[in-house]
Amino acid sequence: MYNVYVINNPENGKIYIGQTTNKNKGVWQLIYLEKYPNRKTAILREKQLKSYQGRKFIRRLIDMGV
Repeated sequence: MYNVYVINNPENGKIYIGQTTNKNKGVWQLIYLEKYPNRKTAILREKQLKSYQGRKFIRRLIDMGV
């Protein structure tokens, strides 16, 4: 199972979007996670989240405190 995730570093406000089979990412705070059955669909969703519209979606999640 592949995970598409958004993580946030609360110290500097930086956001990182990626996909992995391992969701442990150190000091970064997990703020969003979606599961996909294969890497191909996970990469497609990762690219969508990295687009302008995807980043607007993520910013709304952060602003809502999700």
